[in-house]
Amino acid sequence: MIRLVVALVLISITASSAGAAHTKSLSKPSLTVDGINSAGPETNDAALTTKAEVLLDIHHFSPGQIDGKNGENFRKALTASSRRRN
Repeated sequence: MIRLVVALVLISITASSAGAAHTKSLSKPSLTVDGINSAGPETNDAALTTKAEVLLDIHHFSPGQIDGKNGENFRKALTASSRRRN
C-alpha cells in the first residue's frame, strides 16, 4: 500500500516538474520509488522526508504538499503525530 502511495506521489512530482522550463539546473537528482522505500533513519535527505510525509498523511496528520521538503507544515504534522503517540 505504501509503495503504491509513494509511486503516485512520484508521478505527481514528475508531472508537476514536466511543465517547468527545459533548462539545465543544479537541482538534486530525482527521487525514485526504491530510494524512498529504502530510506531509513541513517539517511537525511528528500527520500526520507517524502517517506515521512506519506506516512503522516496516511495517518491523517497532513504535512501539506508532499514534496520532500522539511517545511513548516511537515514539522507541525510531525509534532502533532508525536504528541498523539505519547
